[in-house]
Amino acid sequence: MSPRRYAMRNREESFAQTDRRIIEAAIGLHAERGILDTSWQEIAVRAGVSPVTVYRHFRSLSELIPACARTFVDSVAPLAEEDARAAFAELGSPLERLEVLIRDDCACYARGREWFHAAMREADLVRELGAVVSAQQATLANLIRASLEDHDPSQELVSALQAVIDFPFWRALLQAGVAEDAAPRIMLELSRALLTRYGIVAEANRTPA
Repeated sequence: MSPRRYAMRNREESFAQTDRRIIEAAIGLHAERGILDTSWQEIAVRAGVSPVTVYRHFRSLSELIPACARTFVDSVAPLAEEDARAAFAELGSPLERLEVLIRDDCACYARGREWFHAAMREADLVRELGAVVSAQQATLANLIRASLEDHDPSQELVSALQAVIDFPFWRALLQAGVAEDAAPRIMLELSRALLTRYGIVAEANRTPA
């Protein structure tokens, strides 16, 4: 490798490392105090770089927030849609499929509860964050439809299940005093009631574990 190419690779690696430091600092601060109450100066201090460096890497929230979201998603490791569909194919009933989805989602909520809360709280105030939250909710809706695809679920049923499975309801349960390990069971029982209410009865008669 030529000296020039070696130097270029070193610069690229250094740039990527600084990127990660800025993103991790931003994720931590956003989770602690929210996006609107976090200054770029504070991000720079936590990342150990100058404010100029932060601006050089991310010129605006429209660049920073999607980068933070990608890193955050990688860190909490949610069930990918293709993996979910593969898991669903091995299960005979929609309730069993929803159980897989609920337990995986609850585990993700527990791993990233602070950032999830900050994102939901400010989604209506920060356009870029709203787009991230909307994408997450669309993915959840798609996974719910995939779990029920043999039954042609109505949009109303999908929306009702989404309200029961999404982060705000999980957090509300914990705030009301429900033990964290009991939350998935309660969400699954409510999902079973919805399946029964909307006519998916034969597969909904199993008592959740």
